[in-house]
Amino acid sequence: MGIKNQILSLYIETGLSPYTKERNFQVSYTINLENPTSNPQVTKVIAPLPANLFDLQFYPENASIKKEEKFLNTYILWQVELKPKEKKNLVTTYKITSMPSIFKSKKISFSNEVNPNTPENIKSIIQELPVTNNPYEYLSLVNQYIQKNLSYGDPVTGLYSTTDAISRSKVDCGGYSSLFIALCKAVNIKAELLLGFWLDKKAKEPMHAWVEVEIDNEKFQVDPTINQLFKLGRANHYSRLGLIPSDRVIVSTGSDLIIEGEKIKILQHPHLDNKNITQSLTFHSKTL
Repeated sequence: MGIKNQILSLYIETGLSPYTKERNFQVSYTINLENPTSNPQVTKVIAPLPANLFDLQFYPENASIKKEEKFLNTYILWQVELKPKEKKNLVTTYKITSMPSIFKSKKISFSNEVNPNTPENIKSIIQELPVTNNPYEYLSLVNQYIQKNLSYGDPVTGLYSTTDAISRSKVDCGGYSSLFIALCKAVNIKAELLLGFWLDKKAKEPMHAWVEVEIDNEKFQVDPTINQLFKLGRANHYSRLGLIPSDRVIVSTGSDLIIEGEKIKILQHPHLDNKNITQSLTFHSKTL
């Protein structure tokens, strides 16, 4: 880590940075739909909503707020009709409080035995890591391995698998997170995917994925991609493992969901059940 990064990391670590304090944001999330065909089209539109939002408003108002069963993620559901060549915007606005997630290592031990159902490519990575019986040290070793062996790039709207992360020359934050989670679950450390948006205006891409880990009944967040993004100029701060600043909002947890009778890999981008309709997303946030 260079001197500039060390100073920035210390600034965040000591609580001097606004990123380590609770911050409130106004969020606007607009789904831009278009029917390019010569026929009328109908579609369901499913979009995620953060669990801790307030002052929610949406348009059109004929929408339902619901929860999926696996992770209890909240989502908004529209039934939309589009005339031939028609364009339509679905707008959601809300306020959100972003809280930092900060943890420090504890001197506890865990059984670092590898689950026998672990895929061979994950087992081989674990065999490369130094042996430790401290789960926090293990997470640090996993993070170091990922930083050294993965390269960021080729972002997708879906989710890169663990195999993708190992075999491809580049993967996005979802790929980093998939591998981190697999290496946790292989030694029976609970870990789940977090999906959301940057609230920082300097972020060049609003979508982001990171990880929630649970050790000794304590849940905390880790971001295996953040320092790579900082080096690439796609994030404006450097951070140690386990320090998640108040610069993002979680919109859903986990993957492989069943929503409205459909299999949905992740709930982040809006999901449409009619592929004839094109969509784009406009996301804005501002500090209150």
